[in-house]
Amino acid sequence: MVTTSPPGAPISVTARFGPVFRHVIEAMAPSVRALVDSGNAVIFDHVLHDREMYESCQRAFDGLDVFKVGVMCPIDILEARERSRGDRVMGRARGLVDVVHSFCDYDVVVDTGAADVNACVNRILAALGNV
Repeated sequence: MVTTSPPGAPISVTARFGPVFRHVIEAMAPSVRALVDSGNAVIFDHVLHDREMYESCQRAFDGLDVFKVGVMCPIDILEARERSRGDRVMGRARGLVDVVHSFCDYDVVVDTGAADVNACVNRILAALGNV
């Protein structure tokens, strides 16, 4: 189910997931854990749409040393990127902006609106060096 913003307000779309999609999402973090447990180095890029997704990752990664990177950006830049990609649901960025970072602490945060890719990578590598 998708809910949208009221007339006159900025476009905002919030998704609610049904049981089939939730089942797929619940299997994702344990699959990543299986890769790690098999000796693979893994970078897992996941947009946490709600607390349940975060808690699924917490359960699956229990006992692992997980380095968490928060990737943030101002809403106006997020919306411009959403429009320019052409394959996004308009309003999804606004619908998620106050949710995805509300229940998670990070080891390092990068702002892709204020810094270019190289600066963000260097910030992450510097933080990894201190772990």
